[in-house]
Amino acid sequence: MLYVNIIRTSVVLLLALFFVVCAQSLDAQDRHGRGGNRPLDEEDLGSDSRTVMPDTESANDEPFREGEEEFPDQDGRTAPSLPPEEEDIAPSPDSRASPSDGSFEEPQVVTSGPPPLPAPNALPPREQVAVSIVAAGVAAMEKEEVLRAQTLFERAIEIAPLQPYSYFFLGRLALARGEHQKALPLLRKAEILLTRDDQAWRSETMSAQGAVYEDLGEVPQARRAYRKSLRLFPQNLRAMSALARLAGEEPDADDPVTQ
Repeated sequence: MLYVNIIRTSVVLLLALFFVVCAQSLDAQDRHGRGGNRPLDEEDLGSDSRTVMPDTESANDEPFREGEEEFPDQDGRTAPSLPPEEEDIAPSPDSRASPSDGSFEEPQVVTSGPPPLPAPNALPPREQVAVSIVAAGVAAMEKEEVLRAQTLFERAIEIAPLQPYSYFFLGRLALARGEHQKALPLLRKAEILLTRDDQAWRSETMSAQGAVYEDLGEVPQARRAYRKSLRLFPQNLRAMSALARLAGEEPDADDPVTQ
Protein backbone atom coordinates (compact mmCIF):
# COMPACT_ATOMS: atom_id res chain seq x y z
CA MET A 1 0.00 0.00 0.00
CA LEU A 2 2.85 2.32 0.76
CA TYR A 3 4.27 1.95 -2.73
CA VAL A 4 0.91 2.57 -4.26
CA ASN A 5 0.46 5.84 -2.37
CA ILE A 6 3.94 6.98 -3.30
CA ILE A 7 3.23 6.33 -6.98
CA ARG A 8 -0.09 8.21 -6.87
CA THR A 9 1.52 11.19 -5.16
CA SER A 10 4.28 11.29 -7.76
CA VAL A 11 1.80 11.19 -10.64
CA VAL A 12 -0.23 14.04 -9.13
CA LEU A 13 2.88 16.15 -8.65
CA LEU A 14 4.03 15.49 -12.21
CA LEU A 15 0.66 16.45 -13.60
CA ALA A 16 0.58 19.61 -11.50
CA LEU A 17 4.06 20.55 -12.64
CA PHE A 18 3.08 19.92 -16.28
CA PHE A 19 0.03 22.18 -16.05
CA VAL A 20 2.07 24.95 -14.42
CA VAL A 21 4.68 24.82 -17.21
CA CYS A 22 1.99 24.86 -19.91
CA ALA A 23 0.24 27.82 -18.29
CA GLN A 24 3.47 29.82 -18.10
CA SER A 25 4.27 29.03 -21.74
CA LEU A 26 0.83 30.15 -22.94
CA ASP A 27 1.01 33.35 -20.90
CA ALA A 28 4.38 34.22 -22.36
CA GLN A 29 3.16 33.64 -25.88
CA ASP A 30 0.10 35.79 -25.25
CA ARG A 31 2.19 38.65 -23.90
CA HIS A 32 4.55 38.43 -26.85
CA GLY A 33 1.70 38.47 -29.38
CA ARG A 34 -0.03 41.41 -27.82
CA GLY A 35 3.17 43.39 -27.54
CA GLY A 36 4.14 42.91 -31.25
CA ASN A 37 0.83 42.89 -33.06
CA ARG A 38 -1.83 44.80 -31.13
CA PRO A 39 -2.60 48.33 -32.38
CA LEU A 40 -1.49 51.35 -30.43
CA ASP A 41 -4.09 53.06 -28.34
CA GLU A 42 -4.15 56.50 -26.80
CA GLU A 43 -2.69 55.24 -23.51
CA ASP A 44 0.37 53.73 -25.29
CA LEU A 45 0.96 56.86 -27.38
CA GLY A 46 0.44 59.37 -24.61
CA SER A 47 -1.61 62.52 -24.53
CA ASP A 48 0.95 64.60 -26.49
CA SER A 49 1.33 62.22 -29.39
CA ARG A 50 -2.28 61.81 -30.45
CA THR A 51 -2.73 61.90 -34.25
CA VAL A 52 -5.91 63.09 -35.92
CA MET A 53 -6.66 60.94 -38.98
CA PRO A 54 -8.96 62.28 -41.68
CA ASP A 55 -12.34 60.71 -41.96
CA THR A 56 -12.39 59.50 -45.54
CA GLU A 57 -16.04 58.65 -45.47
CA SER A 58 -17.05 62.10 -44.28
CA ALA A 59 -14.74 63.72 -46.86
CA ASN A 60 -16.30 61.72 -49.66
CA ASP A 61 -19.78 62.39 -48.42
CA GLU A 62 -19.27 66.18 -48.34
CA PRO A 63 -21.83 67.75 -50.69
CA PHE A 64 -20.58 69.88 -53.57
CA ARG A 65 -22.07 73.12 -54.77
CA GLU A 66 -23.63 73.27 -58.21
CA GLY A 67 -21.28 74.68 -60.83
CA GLU A 68 -18.12 73.91 -58.74
CA GLU A 69 -17.80 70.18 -59.29
CA GLU A 70 -14.19 69.04 -59.66
CA PHE A 71 -12.88 66.30 -61.92
CA PRO A 72 -9.40 64.75 -61.82
CA ASP A 73 -7.12 65.38 -64.75
CA GLN A 74 -4.43 63.09 -66.16
CA ASP A 75 -1.89 64.02 -63.41
CA GLY A 76 -4.32 63.20 -60.63
CA ARG A 77 -4.91 66.84 -59.85
CA THR A 78 -8.37 68.28 -59.78
CA ALA A 79 -9.57 71.22 -61.78
CA PRO A 80 -12.87 73.04 -61.37
CA SER A 81 -15.37 72.39 -64.10
CA LEU A 82 -16.64 75.20 -66.26
CA PRO A 83 -19.82 76.93 -65.08
CA PRO A 84 -22.96 76.01 -66.98
CA GLU A 85 -23.29 77.90 -70.22
CA GLU A 86 -25.96 80.52 -70.44
CA GLU A 87 -28.84 79.68 -72.71
CA ASP A 88 -28.98 81.53 -75.97
CA ILE A 89 -31.96 83.77 -75.92
CA ALA A 90 -33.45 84.41 -79.34
CA PRO A 91 -34.55 87.98 -79.85
CA SER A 92 -38.26 88.39 -79.77
CA PRO A 93 -40.09 90.00 -82.68
CA ASP A 94 -40.80 92.99 -80.44
CA SER A 95 -37.06 93.65 -80.05
CA ARG A 96 -36.59 94.69 -83.68
CA ALA A 97 -35.80 98.28 -84.35
CA SER A 98 -38.85 100.30 -85.19
CA PRO A 99 -39.36 103.85 -86.38
CA SER A 100 -39.73 106.60 -83.84
CA ASP A 101 -43.49 106.71 -84.32
CA GLY A 102 -43.77 102.97 -83.56
CA SER A 103 -45.12 102.06 -87.00
CA PHE A 104 -43.70 99.54 -89.48
CA GLU A 105 -43.56 100.09 -93.20
CA GLU A 106 -43.92 97.03 -95.43
CA PRO A 107 -41.37 96.95 -98.28
CA GLN A 108 -42.88 97.55 -101.68
CA VAL A 109 -43.07 94.38 -103.78
CA VAL A 110 -41.85 94.93 -107.32
CA THR A 111 -42.40 92.31 -110.00
CA SER A 112 -40.49 91.90 -113.24
CA GLY A 113 -42.14 88.81 -114.70
CA PRO A 114 -45.42 86.93 -115.00
CA PRO A 115 -47.22 86.16 -111.75
CA PRO A 116 -47.41 82.52 -110.65
CA LEU A 117 -50.03 80.29 -112.19
CA PRO A 118 -53.07 79.44 -110.04
CA ALA A 119 -53.03 76.28 -107.99
CA PRO A 120 -54.53 73.41 -110.03
CA ASN A 121 -56.64 72.15 -107.13
CA ALA A 122 -58.54 75.47 -107.12
CA LEU A 123 -59.78 74.96 -110.71
CA PRO A 124 -62.27 72.65 -112.47
CA PRO A 125 -60.86 69.30 -113.65
CA ARG A 126 -60.26 70.27 -117.30
CA GLU A 127 -58.59 73.54 -116.33
CA GLN A 128 -56.42 71.68 -113.83
CA VAL A 129 -55.02 69.60 -116.67
CA ALA A 130 -54.59 72.70 -118.83
CA VAL A 131 -52.70 74.61 -116.12
CA SER A 132 -50.37 71.64 -115.62
CA ILE A 133 -49.62 71.60 -119.35
CA VAL A 134 -49.04 75.37 -119.35
CA ALA A 135 -46.58 74.96 -116.47
CA ALA A 136 -44.70 72.36 -118.50
CA GLY A 137 -44.66 74.77 -121.45
CA VAL A 138 -43.21 77.55 -119.28
CA ALA A 139 -40.45 75.18 -118.15
CA ALA A 140 -39.71 74.40 -121.79
CA MET A 141 -39.52 78.14 -122.57
CA GLU A 142 -36.97 78.61 -119.79
CA LYS A 143 -34.87 75.88 -121.39
CA GLU A 144 -35.28 77.60 -124.78
CA GLU A 145 -37.18 74.62 -126.17
CA VAL A 146 -39.43 76.83 -128.29
CA LEU A 147 -41.17 74.19 -130.40
CA ARG A 148 -41.98 72.02 -127.39
CA ALA A 149 -43.33 75.02 -125.49
CA GLN A 150 -45.54 76.06 -128.42
CA THR A 151 -46.91 72.51 -128.73
CA LEU A 152 -47.76 72.40 -125.04
CA PHE A 153 -49.51 75.78 -125.04
CA GLU A 154 -51.59 74.83 -128.07
CA ARG A 155 -52.48 71.53 -126.40
CA ALA A 156 -53.65 73.43 -123.30
CA ILE A 157 -55.89 75.63 -125.48
CA GLU A 158 -57.50 72.50 -126.93
CA ILE A 159 -58.32 71.23 -123.45
CA ALA A 160 -59.49 74.55 -121.95
CA PRO A 161 -60.15 77.14 -124.70
CA LEU A 162 -61.32 79.81 -122.22
CA GLN A 163 -58.24 79.70 -120.04
CA PRO A 164 -56.18 82.90 -120.58
CA TYR A 165 -52.70 81.65 -119.60
CA SER A 166 -52.07 79.63 -122.76
CA TYR A 167 -52.85 82.66 -124.96
CA PHE A 168 -50.60 84.88 -122.86
CA PHE A 169 -47.57 82.61 -123.13
CA LEU A 170 -48.17 81.96 -126.82
CA GLY A 171 -48.20 85.75 -127.31
CA ARG A 172 -44.96 86.07 -125.34
CA LEU A 173 -43.45 83.28 -127.40
CA ALA A 174 -44.46 85.01 -130.64
CA LEU A 175 -43.00 88.30 -129.36
CA ALA A 176 -39.69 86.59 -128.60
CA ARG A 177 -39.61 85.17 -132.12
CA GLY A 178 -40.35 88.57 -133.67
CA GLU A 179 -43.88 87.61 -134.80
CA HIS A 180 -45.50 90.83 -133.62
CA GLN A 181 -48.67 90.65 -135.74
CA LYS A 182 -49.31 87.20 -134.30
CA ALA A 183 -48.48 88.20 -130.74
CA LEU A 184 -50.95 91.09 -130.44
CA PRO A 185 -54.19 89.08 -131.01
CA LEU A 186 -53.03 86.39 -128.56
CA LEU A 187 -52.24 88.95 -125.85
CA ARG A 188 -55.53 90.79 -126.40
CA LYS A 189 -57.48 87.55 -126.10
CA ALA A 190 -55.67 86.74 -122.87
CA GLU A 191 -56.59 90.21 -121.56
CA ILE A 192 -60.26 89.63 -122.38
CA LEU A 193 -60.38 86.20 -120.71
CA LEU A 194 -58.66 87.36 -117.51
CA THR A 195 -61.04 88.27 -114.69
CA ARG A 196 -61.21 91.86 -113.47
CA ASP A 197 -59.95 90.81 -110.04
CA ASP A 198 -56.72 89.33 -111.47
CA GLN A 199 -54.96 92.68 -111.61
CA ALA A 200 -51.40 91.33 -111.64
CA TRP A 201 -52.00 89.11 -114.69
CA ARG A 202 -53.89 91.87 -116.53
CA SER A 203 -51.01 94.25 -115.82
CA GLU A 204 -48.48 91.76 -117.21
CA THR A 205 -50.59 91.25 -120.32
CA MET A 206 -50.74 95.02 -120.98
CA SER A 207 -46.99 95.28 -120.38
CA ALA A 208 -46.41 92.59 -123.03
CA GLN A 209 -48.65 94.51 -125.45
CA GLY A 210 -46.62 97.63 -124.75
CA ALA A 211 -43.46 95.68 -125.65
CA VAL A 212 -45.02 94.68 -128.98
CA TYR A 213 -45.93 98.29 -129.79
CA GLU A 214 -42.46 99.45 -128.75
CA ASP A 215 -40.81 96.92 -131.09
CA LEU A 216 -43.09 98.11 -133.88
CA GLY A 217 -42.03 101.71 -133.22
CA GLU A 218 -45.50 102.81 -132.16
CA VAL A 219 -44.33 104.76 -129.11
CA PRO A 220 -47.61 106.51 -128.11
CA GLN A 221 -49.48 103.22 -128.13
CA ALA A 222 -46.65 101.57 -126.18
CA ARG A 223 -46.84 104.33 -123.54
CA ARG A 224 -50.59 103.92 -123.21
CA ALA A 225 -50.20 100.15 -122.72
CA TYR A 226 -47.46 100.62 -120.10
CA ARG A 227 -49.47 103.27 -118.23
CA LYS A 228 -52.49 100.99 -118.14
CA SER A 229 -50.26 98.22 -116.86
CA LEU A 230 -49.14 100.41 -113.95
CA ARG A 231 -52.70 101.50 -113.18
CA LEU A 232 -53.67 97.85 -112.85
CA PHE A 233 -50.60 96.88 -110.81
CA PRO A 234 -48.28 99.76 -109.75
CA GLN A 235 -45.45 97.38 -108.78
CA ASN A 236 -44.82 96.14 -112.34
CA LEU A 237 -41.11 96.80 -112.82
CA ARG A 238 -41.21 95.97 -116.53
CA ALA A 239 -43.77 98.72 -117.21
CA MET A 240 -41.97 101.25 -115.00
CA SER A 241 -38.66 100.65 -116.75
CA ALA A 242 -40.29 100.90 -120.18
CA LEU A 243 -41.96 104.22 -119.40
CA ALA A 244 -38.67 105.62 -118.11
CA ARG A 245 -36.93 104.40 -121.24
CA LEU A 246 -39.54 106.02 -123.51
CA ALA A 247 -39.60 109.31 -121.60
CA GLY A 248 -37.33 111.05 -124.09
CA GLU A 249 -39.00 109.73 -127.22
CA GLU A 250 -41.96 111.68 -128.64
CA PRO A 251 -43.37 112.77 -125.26
CA ASP A 252 -47.05 113.54 -125.07
CA ALA A 253 -49.14 115.46 -122.58
CA ASP A 254 -50.58 112.31 -120.99
CA ASP A 255 -47.19 110.79 -120.15
CA PRO A 256 -46.70 111.12 -116.34
CA VAL A 257 -42.97 110.53 -116.69
CA THR A 258 -42.44 113.69 -118.73
CA GLN A 259 -44.53 115.95 -116.47
